[in-house]
Amino acid sequence: MLKPAWAFLLAAALFCLALFVPSYPQARDDIGIVIHGHDHDIIGWEMRNFFDKWLSRGATVFTDDPTVEETIADVREYARLTDEIGRIEGAINRAVTLGKPVSELEEEQKGLALQRDALEARVEELIEAQISGILAEEGFSWGIGFLGSDGYLFPPVDFKYDDSPPALVVSPRERIERESTRLLTPGLGITERQDIEEEVEGLDGDYSALVVDTGGVATFPAVVGASGNLQYTLRTVAHEWVHHYLIFYPLGRNYWASGDMVAINETVANIAGDEIGDAVYERHYADKPHPPPTPIPESAPTPTPTPTPPSFSFSREMRETRLRVDSLLAEGQVEEAEAYMEERRLLFAENGYFIRKLNQAYFAFYGSYADRPTAVSPIGGQVKQIREQSASLKEFLDTMAGVSSHEDLLSLVGDG
Repeated sequence: MLKPAWAFLLAAALFCLALFVPSYPQARDDIGIVIHGHDHDIIGWEMRNFFDKWLSRGATVFTDDPTVEETIADVREYARLTDEIGRIEGAINRAVTLGKPVSELEEEQKGLALQRDALEARVEELIEAQISGILAEEGFSWGIGFLGSDGYLFPPVDFKYDDSPPALVVSPRERIERESTRLLTPGLGITERQDIEEEVEGLDGDYSALVVDTGGVATFPAVVGASGNLQYTLRTVAHEWVHHYLIFYPLGRNYWASGDMVAINETVANIAGDEIGDAVYERHYADKPHPPPTPIPESAPTPTPTPTPPSFSFSREMRETRLRVDSLLAEGQVEEAEAYMEERRLLFAENGYFIRKLNQAYFAFYGSYADRPTAVSPIGGQVKQIREQSASLKEFLDTMAGVSSHEDLLSLVGDG
């Protein structure tokens, strides 16, 4: 039996693919020369994976679907295998460092990878269906007679597990600004990343560069890196769908118009993506809640808490770092700001937070997410205010979709 709306889904996905190919700020010509041979072939990836993914779905049109319980078990197994593969990779790295043989570990890793690959397509389809179900409940679907009572979601939720490409982020040294972003070939090692950064920074001495990992990219299908953290995966897939949704509206189309527009887009996708992903997780994967603790009888003495030293707060310390760096740069003290960032990087490492390189480009990238501690922009609070004022997730996204400038956002929160 033909799966409902399969042909229409394919046509819609083709339309979405034609309209949406991410467009990153182009690097200067000399930066382009540095990354030549390492730049990511987005169009090639789209062509290979889009058609492979949809043709594989076409091959199963007449097959019986597994039960939901079976597929949910596969999702959990996929996450477990990913964790195990990561553990073995760490063991391989340690063995290489100590000069020990790694052939057995490599064979074990390959075997687990084969098991995981066999589950991949089924896991992708179930996660897509689960997120689509939450979105339909939130009012994002629309009905056309022959598609059935559940209606149709556009753009469809579509992602592919793959190595998410790292991004080269370039910022001027004298200020924090995401001046250039270019996707690089997945699988770049630390040495290759450092070489690229050093070459870019050595071009004229005025730029700060950093190659960062990405959890996902809003190609179509979206690229999402495999993770053993299922809640993170659900949030990431939903986050990328929000970008797909917004590309048809002023907010998404103006993504690269300014740093503020990047921050607004990413903050909206974070808030909505986390909300959608958490809803799926709670419904299908969260462990059963523990029973409430037995209440203390009123006659019993109230326990006196034992004083504990204040714990290291990454968010607090990172925000303090960002504010101090901004202050030093505003005073023209570039070298002092860079020395301070290195001091803080070592402090974070001492407390278990290992950051390979803390510089202006680091803040330029992570500061784009205005609801994160690396950001100092008021945009995060402003977007959160709109969400709090919205009666539903759909109302929130539809309100934000019409924003084409920071001034538009200010007018929504009453500051314009």
